[in-house]
Amino acid sequence: MIKLMGLNIPKKSWNSLQEIEKTFFIQLTHLLNEINILQKCTLISSNNALNASNAIEKRGHFCQTQFFLRMLAGKLKEGWEILQKDFWKAKLSKNYEKVLSKPGQSSLEKLKKYFGGNNNIKLIRKKFAFHYDSEKIKEIIDEIPQSEVPHVIFAEHRVNCLYSLSDIIVNWAILFSIEPTNPRRALETLIDEIVIKVSGYFQEFGFACIEIIVNKLGLINKSKEIRLPDPPSIDDINLPYFVKKA
Repeated sequence: MIKLMGLNIPKKSWNSLQEIEKTFFIQLTHLLNEINILQKCTLISSNNALNASNAIEKRGHFCQTQFFLRMLAGKLKEGWEILQKDFWKAKLSKNYEKVLSKPGQSSLEKLKKYFGGNNNIKLIRKKFAFHYDSEKIKEIIDEIPQSEVPHVIFAEHRVNCLYSLSDIIVNWAILFSIEPTNPRRALETLIDEIVIKVSGYFQEFGFACIEIIVNKLGLINKSKEIRLPDPPSIDDINLPYFVKKA
C-alpha cells in the first residue's frame, strides 16, 4: 500500500489566480507529467536492455531507451522555454523566486547554470529529438564499428518491425557528438545528465512553485490521503518492443 495526497482546487479559488499564474500552472504541471512519464520509460527500457534474454530483444529495448531519452531531452529544452516565457517574461518570477523553498531555489539556479551555455540537451533537441539532421548522419554513416552489425527485422505485424540499421546510426551520431572516443560512457553521461539531474531540477523547482500557488489559495492543509495497492518495483517492469497481436 502506498500513500498519496489528493487536492481538489475549487473553481472559486482557481478563478482568484491571475491569468499568468493559471497559464504557468497548467504549462508547468503538464511539463512535469511528461517528464515523469518519459523519465520512468527511459529507466525501465534501459533496465530491460541490460536484462534482455537475447540479442534481438536487447536491440528492441535499446531502441526504446534511446527514443525516450531523445524525447525527454526535447521536452526539457521546451520546459526551459516555458520558464523563459511564462515565468520570467510574464514577470511571475518577481514574486515567486524570493519565496521558493530552498530546494526549489537551488534547482532553479542549477537550471540557469545548465541552460546558460552549450549542453547536450540543446544538441539533442536541435539535431535529433524533433528534427532529422541529414548532415550529422552523413558524418557518421561510415564510422560505425565493425562489431555493430547492420540489421533489419521484418514482421507480419508491422509494429514488430525493427529497423536496427537506422537506429544504430542515429544513436551513434548522438553518442559520437558527445564522446567520440567512448560511446558507452557517452550514454551513461546522457542518462545521468538528462534522466536524473536535469529532470530532477525541473521536478524540484516545479513542486516548489506548486506549493506557492496552493499556499496562496489557502489549500495547503486541505489535501486528502489516497491509498493505492503497492505498485510494482521499477526494476520488475517490462516494456517490451515486440508484442503479440490480440
